[in-house]
Amino acid sequence: ILAVSRRASWRGPAAAAEQRRSKAATERATMLAARAARTLARRAPVAAARAPVQAARRPVSYDSMYKTMLKNNTSQVTFVVAGAIVFELIYGSATEALWSAANEGKLVEHVDWSKWSADDDDDDEDDD
Repeated sequence: ILAVSRRASWRGPAAAAEQRRSKAATERATMLAARAARTLARRAPVAAARAPVQAARRPVSYDSMYKTMLKNNTSQVTFVVAGAIVFELIYGSATEALWSAANEGKLVEHVDWSKWSADDDDDDEDDD
């Protein structure tokens, strides 16, 4: 402190105040760094204990799908065509069911054909 005050007296009181602030800032930074290091040192064993649990989890990978369906052009085209056919079957069935439900009783499929007699058609043939 005596050396600091001698230099400060030579530069003036403003320089001495600036030097004290700089020293305090350096001490604060050192203290924060030490606190962070202690915190990390405390957490390191916990992270090490968790490592096997995280290693046991299997990451999501599309590697098997790539190897089976998308590796070459032939399998890609087959996959796309088969997917389109399956999608069309599901989508067509769903839209047909919705259309039929919305138009109940108005479509040809909903007509009760047992009400119509086949005898009427025979009479027309006898007139010829």
